[in-house]
Amino acid sequence: YTGFQRGQAGPVLWSNALHLDLDFDVKAGPSGVGLLELYYTLDAGKTWQLLDKREEAAKPFSVDVPGEGIYGFTMVVKNKAGLGRAAPQAGELPEVRVGVDITAPVCEIATPLETVPGRKDLINIKWQAMDANLASGPVKLEWSEAANGPWHEIVKNQPNNGVFPWHVPA
Repeated sequence: YTGFQRGQAGPVLWSNALHLDLDFDVKAGPSGVGLLELYYTLDAGKTWQLLDKREEAAKPFSVDVPGEGIYGFTMVVKNKAGLGRAAPQAGELPEVRVGVDITAPVCEIATPLETVPGRKDLINIKWQAMDANLASGPVKLEWSEAANGPWHEIVKNQPNNGVFPWHVPA
């Protein structure tokens, strides 16, 4: 949770796994750490649920989430005397947000490839890429003379605009 402040929604950190290792910093008083409780929200803090609790402050706090989504997490620490803040309340923003996306994008290249009129060395490669969480510049195009490679890069970090004019090598 380093760098995040209560009451401010931080950026969404992305994971492609249901198993998460959350790092945290805890400053214990004289009685030491008695209990760590990890709460989560899937609706930006409107409702909260206890995900897991631990009696030791061993890092990381490893948890398995039930599925895809943008999880907001808040950790509540209680000392060995039982003192600490209350569980997050409805409307309270999470300390950290983690987007979990385990679904691979789907991409299809339109065939046949289109030649550019008047240009024998230029082909428009057309595709359709679909995913709920595509990164910026998510497309990489490669070519090969054989189905099993070797593969040669045409372009990487291409916006998902569906077309790229390729200068075909001799």
